[in-house]
Amino acid sequence: MAFLGAAAITATFQLLGFCAACAMRTEMFYDVFGGLNFMALAAYSTLGQPGGLGRLSNRSLIITCAFIVSRAWLLLFLGWRAHARGGDSRFDPLLRPKKGPIRYGMFLVFWVAQGVWVYCLSAPMLFINNN
Repeated sequence: MAFLGAAAITATFQLLGFCAACAMRTEMFYDVFGGLNFMALAAYSTLGQPGGLGRLSNRSLIITCAFIVSRAWLLLFLGWRAHARGGDSRFDPLLRPKKGPIRYGMFLVFWVAQGVWVYCLSAPMLFINNN
């Protein structure tokens, strides 16, 4: 059941991020929402389950802490990089095309791919915390 909850959290995070990014016509949220999604899944797998932290073994706590530290570092790095560069040039053809309309459908594909990536990388931690 925890895997379905994690999938729902990931889908919600990515959809909210996509809607905010489209409304503001920016990709600055892309990396930040990915990192925050990782943090939300870590919190859900530890605190969102019946029994909370008390049900986790030392192994689960160490794995979750290592996961949080590694994903927090990634979040800080990607946020800093996007800010320093003034955005992410991968999305320029989609959000700032030289010809034609903005390609929101293709932009959504990037958000869905990020959601799949976040979920797949979080799956081992979710599995360990649910056993």
